[in-house]
Amino acid sequence: MENLITQRDLIVKLNEDEVRTYSEELARVTTLQAEAEDEKKAVSSGFKDKIDRFIADSRTLARKISTRQELRAVDCEWVHDFDNIVSVLHRKDTGEVIDRRKLTEEEMQLQLPKAAGRKR
Repeated sequence: MENLITQRDLIVKLNEDEVRTYSEELARVTTLQAEAEDEKKAVSSGFKDKIDRFIADSRTLARKISTRQELRAVDCEWVHDFDNIVSVLHRKDTGEVIDRRKLTEEEMQLQLPKAAGRKR
């Protein structure tokens, strides 16, 4: 009768070469893992920034729609009213009065040549 040979998973002591080989493999795999985690963070951060920009844009658009207005640069013009000694700021697009202030002394001087011409 022949002896039957079989295999089983059993604990085996590693020799120095095997320990060195596994150590090098562990260092390589650990480095690759750290690089993959760093790459994941960079990509996730990029997506987070992109999503945050979309959220901000959505809120801005929703505010404009709900209030039916937005802040824009609008051309305005100061018009001197020498009779009332004021300068009035008008919107050029609607003509609406935006501001009113007293004329400065320098601005009052602008009227002197015109007034002198009328008296002659």
